[in-house]
Amino acid sequence: MTLSEDDLTIQTVSLLESRLKRIEFALVGATSDTSTLLETAKKENRDYSIKSRLSALEGALARLSSSSPAVKDLLQLRTCLSIVSSHNKITDPTVNYKN
Repeated sequence: MTLSEDDLTIQTVSLLESRLKRIEFALVGATSDTSTLLETAKKENRDYSIKSRLSALEGALARLSSSSPAVKDLLQLRTCLSIVSSHNKITDPTVNYKN
């Protein structure tokens, strides 16, 4: 079974939403229910596109990081590792840039 790009994107965002809910519940014991937001948006004929869903996820993650020092530290570590990884790719003489 092959999924279209749109279906794959929708499923990916849905999985991200559920993972964030589980992390949020594990850390603070409550979740911001994005599925309720989706249903409310549908009833009110508001835009709840992938872009808005991702924006809502980013907002939920920002709220979670502000209330959980562990999440904040993990996000900062991820940023640092990303910078180090980028630097290593640039300075690694074994990398072939002619591709």
